[in-house]
Amino acid sequence: MNDLKRLKVIYPFIEQRKIGESAEGKPIYEVRVGKGRKKVHVNGAIHANEWITSAVIMTFLNDYLLSLTNRQTIRGLNAAIFYDNVSLSLVPMLNPDGVDLVVHGAPKDAEKRKGLIALNKGRTDFRDWKANIRGVDLNDQFPAKWKEEKEMRESKPGAKRFRRFGAINRARSKGACRADKK
Repeated sequence: MNDLKRLKVIYPFIEQRKIGESAEGKPIYEVRVGKGRKKVHVNGAIHANEWITSAVIMTFLNDYLLSLTNRQTIRGLNAAIFYDNVSLSLVPMLNPDGVDLVVHGAPKDAEKRKGLIALNKGRTDFRDWKANIRGVDLNDQFPAKWKEEKEMRESKPGAKRFRRFGAINRARSKGACRADKK
């Protein structure tokens, strides 16, 4: 969040907007750069244990913006051509709750901590956790041959591979994220 704020100050021509909230109410931001007809979108940290993608995206974004403003090339290519021809959409961190869990461990709140350790099959080490804070694997929410994949899915929330709550469970559990209610 701090990096996004700094980039907006340094490069006021970028668009930055809140596109939603995590299950725990943390804001999720999108950054847009460019004015082209071709559209490219990149998400980072959709899996909690792949948080390094957020750092990679932010490094790329900074390098790209620096190249644009200094009228330099990026990897030997004219950055201005990309700006004129491509509308780039970046969501550096799609799963901030899960990333916090992986990086900092279970929250101090005893009830939340106990519930998360239970979802993690009794383990206090969350390094392998891919899901959001409610145990829903955000990357498994796209329509992609689920009948063929059914055997590989978990039947309940956990560290990974749980597709989503059913309609009744979604209302009871408040869903995978706040956007899920809309």
